[in-house]
Amino acid sequence: MDPLRSPTPWLRFLLMLGALMLAWPAHAQTLRVGLYENEPKLFTSPHGEASGIFPDLLRAMAAQEGWTLQFVRCEWSDCLAQLERGDLDLMPDMAQTDERLRRFAFHQTPALQSWSQLYRRPGLAVNTVLDVQGLRIAVLRDSVQESTLRAMLSGFGIQAELVPVASFAQAFQAVADGRADLAAVNHFFGGYQSGRYGLVITPIMWNPSKLFIAAPKGRHTAVLEAIDRRLRAWQADDRSPYFQALRRWIGPPAEAVLPDWVPKALAGAAALGAGLGVAVVWLRRRVRRAVADLQAAHHNLRATLQAIPDTLCEIDAEGRCTAVHAVSPGAEAVLGPQWVGRFVQDLLLPDTALEFLGAVRQALEAGVSHGHVLAVQTPTGPRWFELSVARKASDAGNPTALVLARDITDRRNAEMRVHHVSRLYAALGQANEAVIRAAHADRMIAGVCEAAVAVGGLALAWVGWIDRSTQTVRPQAWYGLGQEVLRHLVLPLQAQDPSQPAGPVAHAVQTGAPYWCQDYLADPRLAPWHAVAQVHGWRSLAAIPLRRGDGVEGVLVLYAQAINAFDEQTQVLLLRMARALEYGLDKLARDEERRHLVVELRRSEQRYRRITESIRDVIWTLDPQTMRFTYVSPSVERLRGYTPQEVMAQPFDAALPPDVASELRAQIQRDLSDFRAGRLRPEDVVVRELPQPRKDGSLVWTEVVVNYVEDPLTGAVEIHGVTRDISERKAAQARIEQLAHFDQLTGLPNRTQLHQLLEQHLALAQRNAHALAVVFVDLDHFKTINDSLGHEAGDQLLVQVAQRLQGVCRSSDIASRMGGDEFVVILAETDAAGATHFAQRLIEAMRAPVHVAHSEISVGLSIGVALFPDDGTEADVLLRKADAAMYQAKAAGRNDFRFFTPELQARSDRLLALSTALARAVELEQMVVHYQPLVSLRTGRVVAAEALLRWRHPELGDVSPAEFVPVAENTGRILELGRWVLSTAARQARHWRIPGDGLTVAVNISAVQFRHRDFVDTVRDVLQREGLPAQRLELELTESIPMGEPAAAAAILARLAELSVRVSIDDFGTGHSSLGYLKKLGFYKLKIDRSFVTDIGRDPDDEAIIRAIVQLAQTLGMQTLAEGVETWEQARFLAQAGCDHLQGWLVSPAVPADAFEAFVAAHDPRAFLERLGAPPPGDAVPR
Repeated sequence: MDPLRSPTPWLRFLLMLGALMLAWPAHAQTLRVGLYENEPKLFTSPHGEASGIFPDLLRAMAAQEGWTLQFVRCEWSDCLAQLERGDLDLMPDMAQTDERLRRFAFHQTPALQSWSQLYRRPGLAVNTVLDVQGLRIAVLRDSVQESTLRAMLSGFGIQAELVPVASFAQAFQAVADGRADLAAVNHFFGGYQSGRYGLVITPIMWNPSKLFIAAPKGRHTAVLEAIDRRLRAWQADDRSPYFQALRRWIGPPAEAVLPDWVPKALAGAAALGAGLGVAVVWLRRRVRRAVADLQAAHHNLRATLQAIPDTLCEIDAEGRCTAVHAVSPGAEAVLGPQWVGRFVQDLLLPDTALEFLGAVRQALEAGVSHGHVLAVQTPTGPRWFELSVARKASDAGNPTALVLARDITDRRNAEMRVHHVSRLYAALGQANEAVIRAAHADRMIAGVCEAAVAVGGLALAWVGWIDRSTQTVRPQAWYGLGQEVLRHLVLPLQAQDPSQPAGPVAHAVQTGAPYWCQDYLADPRLAPWHAVAQVHGWRSLAAIPLRRGDGVEGVLVLYAQAINAFDEQTQVLLLRMARALEYGLDKLARDEERRHLVVELRRSEQRYRRITESIRDVIWTLDPQTMRFTYVSPSVERLRGYTPQEVMAQPFDAALPPDVASELRAQIQRDLSDFRAGRLRPEDVVVRELPQPRKDGSLVWTEVVVNYVEDPLTGAVEIHGVTRDISERKAAQARIEQLAHFDQLTGLPNRTQLHQLLEQHLALAQRNAHALAVVFVDLDHFKTINDSLGHEAGDQLLVQVAQRLQGVCRSSDIASRMGGDEFVVILAETDAAGATHFAQRLIEAMRAPVHVAHSEISVGLSIGVALFPDDGTEADVLLRKADAAMYQAKAAGRNDFRFFTPELQARSDRLLALSTALARAVELEQMVVHYQPLVSLRTGRVVAAEALLRWRHPELGDVSPAEFVPVAENTGRILELGRWVLSTAARQARHWRIPGDGLTVAVNISAVQFRHRDFVDTVRDVLQREGLPAQRLELELTESIPMGEPAAAAAILARLAELSVRVSIDDFGTGHSSLGYLKKLGFYKLKIDRSFVTDIGRDPDDEAIIRAIVQLAQTLGMQTLAEGVETWEQARFLAQAGCDHLQGWLVSPAVPADAFEAFVAAHDPRAFLERLGAPPPGDAVPR
């Protein structure tokens, strides 16, 4: 009905108007209301008036409450600032956050319900949040949308550029103009304005929120209470101003012609229906549009999955693969369609499966999981995969995990290569330092050998000189593995048998060219040394001739422990090292030559002139009284371009730069006084390095050697000098200094220089009580850039990053490159706040794309910060802690910074404490072996004992094997510890006083023990030494150990079989075994893992697995043992299934040796069988 034709609304209006006029206060309250552009909720009309849902609501409230409204236009961030200062009284359209609750006051009843949504430009396919990767998103500056959008993108590990704007209209305009790809707005504005800008809605929604009207903190309490009062009343009445505003700006509900009886039937539901009608109509329109978009999104998603270069699969909570959507090229045999319907535990090795399932569980609990790296064994070697996992909801309530597995094998191999080359660069730098600093040849050579091994990672390095009289080479200096064989080594340069090829050293000396042996044990030239190489692990060799003058005088020999260790880049670096050594030796030779030259200066004038005019060095004499040259040898023309006559005609100052000349004049006068006073003698020489001007205006660096001589006839003092051109030496020195202290790519100080500078700054900070920050910077995804664009592009990127890094630094800061993609910055006089500001500025400086190789690259930085003196006072400590904090930043999602925390140190200290304590744990009798009985399900007898290691430390307490065994393996102590356990268990089993043939003792063997070359010999020695029959020793291996290298495992197991030692498979069913190998390798028992036993009676699948294992063992002629048995129900099921033995707390926990012996004596096999429900097998059970 038209309200203009109905008298009733007009009558209500007149009555309301009269009431308002009577109730209008004498002084109406004026409220300043913020107005920004966010149609249809709040905006400025073409006539300049405040329009939208919120202005309509506030005007209706003002009419009833007696307020006067004054709308003030402002940008969103400026509106918030004005509201906080009190320049505004009310600000509509504000979502609540913890931060805003601290800054502003809010009423209680939400005014509107809203959410945020992405809108795209036409032609851009954006159907899931994964499609946002690398796109530009316009978002309202300083808004809740901006913070929640960042959080959502970070949770999915997505990198997108956020373009801040001042209003939603500017966001849509930015997409329309091409300055952004997507716009983030609320659904009110998007539905109202997207058609005007030609934008398309996407299915990506987030941030459901409630909208309020805010006031300054602590003010306008009565106004907010009035707003609440009006909203509660109006939201309950569909004819109220509240619903009138919604219908006006969102759209009226659709009308329909209804029968007369329908209004009467719906009268009772009118109040509820009015409130929902508007939303239903609007949602129908949105649903129709969303359905079309979702259909397009479905097709795009399928195309995207087919184009993904990585493996994408779904895993349920039990570890079963439910679907494989995409397979990485080349990884089909590792992660492919054959996974569907199978459990991860059955497809991967135990440790790998545990890591995989850990990532899945983390995603199912937290929503996403990143950073898990798996090593999957293949016939061609390990392949590395990086997992990104996200939870996927299910209609059935059983969520699954979407797993994206990226093959990073090439990246891992390249990282190892970069590490190897970096060590060689560092070794070259240290070798150059040795060359510069050594005053004696022996020290110089020893320093170069030590640098090649200790820093460069080589196995052995030595230098030998040629004895021409005997035609042999003798080592002079050495460093590394196997050096004892060099002490009396003499290598002939001529082979005794001419038909045999010369050895590598002789070949290098004879040909003058390096000899590169890439496979030591396959080189026939080295056949006599193969046995020694096997002992010391030599696998590659390089012999590089050392030249002195025009001939070869020696050889630098280097050994590596890897085959093909000397690739092209390595060869270049080692040749540089040899050249540096040659230069250093030549330098020492020149120094020796210079000393001889001083002696020659004292010879007779006639011979003096003959010699001086024939050598390249310039010899001269100077009168210190007149400061004029009295003699200059002809070589001066070659050195400076002037003839001797021109030099003698010039004043002394013409031979030097002005500042050097005045300084040298004063020094000559001081030296002259010392000479006359007897403090300086004729045989004393003074050596200086001076720049001298050439005739063409350039400068030449010279070394000047002078002494003072008195004429015995006249008593006049004369200065004799020799000047030598050292330009090449200075250039070489500068180059060596550059190589030793500066990074050759970026020009920044290198690791060596950084340590020196950091030590200086720490001393200064300590002296002045100043703070100091060490900032560790690492580029995110640098390996990906290197692999995709090439190393040259990677180098260009590093140069530009270094430039931006220096641009952020102050003049007092020091930026350096540690190597690879790692940089370190020293921030002098900087505390935590200053370091935070620096890190933020640095991240901001890297937001702009970097242009390399005709591509734009967005680079993120992971930054770690350590503070002096809070985190340490030593350079190495601060660098290590900053590095640890940087890895925390990477783990937290990259492109961020973290400060060092005590938790990082605590974990490191714990591992160090365990490693230190483990070294003497056996010696201090902290280790003890407990024994758990194994009972036969057929006879009820105790037939064996499993030896289990326990560690009780006086300070660390009881340390779990799960914690100390990995430490023992990493530190190499597992061999010693395993040998001790084996000996202790064998000795104990030998001395048990138990009737019968004696019990078998089972000992767990780690992978490190099993693969050690002396393992079988160790077992044999223990059996012989302890006197235990081999039939009573059983070794337990996890199924992953023999499966990793089956051929090598078969050989070891065959040797154990020759000793009559039996081997069983531990934790069977949790790894990935080949049934053919199980039979072929000769195992005699399978141990059923406790994970299957635990769910007996609850999980039919586990019961089926147990039956299958027992049947498999029976088919292969093996016995079975179930571990972890805790209930009689489990024991009875195992007996019925045909299992041979059991162990677990049902029988006894692991106990000390004497307690075990007492348990066996008290154990009643018949009672055990009766409790088990199995009849005693005749005479098998003694009475």
